[in-house]
Amino acid sequence: MDWLRSANTHEHAQGLDARIIDVGPKWVVVRLNSDREVHQLQPDLAHMATCDRTWGTVGITEDPVCGSGNGCVAAFIRELALPGLFPEGHIAGQGMAIGRNGRVRIGYVDATIHVTGQAITVISGHMTLPLTR
Repeated sequence: MDWLRSANTHEHAQGLDARIIDVGPKWVVVRLNSDREVHQLQPDLAHMATCDRTWGTVGITEDPVCGSGNGCVAAFIRELALPGLFPEGHIAGQGMAIGRNGRVRIGYVDATIHVTGQAITVISGHMTLPLTR
């Protein structure tokens, strides 16, 4: 986790619960004490770019709202036995730092995590792929 600690300058992130959750893309989830602490983070984007090259990601610094990322946070909350803090689920906000406020609703139903929200279709179409054998 040294690379994670070096990826930000927030002293409260040192030594807290952190997990890498793999849902195809790998998500790093860290428990902080408040939303204020989240907003105080100053990620080292140059270092993160080296991680992008290593892991083959696309280099987007923040997605306005990401269902798979918020689903990983929900899995992290469930793993730490924290859903009791949000028995009905919770609403996650994302994108404020880039001026694109978004909301995702998280629900815990039995062993299932539900991620819901609104979306806008920006492009649609069809793709024909060749069959391979």
